[in-house]
Amino acid sequence: ILEKYHKQSGKRLWDAKHENISNEIDRIKKENDNMQIE
Repeated sequence: ILEKYHKQSGKRLWDAKHENISNEIDRIKKENDNMQIE
């Protein structure tokens, strides 16, 4: 899922906004990992 998101949005948002998106994705990944562990 995240790879598709990167491919679709990465092309248009490769700028300051991309940094915020990367941070959000990292946070979502951590939340997903926590859910999988539980």
